[in-house]
Amino acid sequence: MAGKNEIKASVRLEGGSTFKKDITDVNKNLKQLDAESKKVSAEFDGQANSLQALTAKQKVLNKTLEEAQKKVQLYDSRIKDLEGQQKSISEATEKYRSELKDAQAALSHMDKGITSPAISDIQPCRMVQDTSSMPGVSRTGRLPRETRDRRSQ
Repeated sequence: MAGKNEIKASVRLEGGSTFKKDITDVNKNLKQLDAESKKVSAEFDGQANSLQALTAKQKVLNKTLEEAQKKVQLYDSRIKDLEGQQKSISEATEKYRSELKDAQAALSHMDKGITSPAISDIQPCRMVQDTSSMPGVSRTGRLPRETRDRRSQ
């Protein structure tokens, strides 16, 4: 559109879809392990402290611990990736700031060149107002007809 200035920017963080999928998988596994833990507790309801019950609970808790560690590692890895991307975005921003400053300086230099005192000191030509003292020129400021006719031939 004419007369409308727009600046659009977008930031795309790489690896987001893989991270989301991995976190979703871990969360599903944790829910399944929670259900499995409840099932084990219900299975050994009367014998909660028996060797078999404690062994089954330990297996479920170990799996839960592994999934929780995996989740922590995923978040840690994602944070490191984002910090790296943030650093590169920051570096690009600084580069563009520098280029903007250079462009503004060049524009200022050009602007000063256009409006320099040497150019602005030039006076426009002045028109002679009184032509009565000029020989061969009428009061209207025009040459007599016979002089104009001779010049056009």
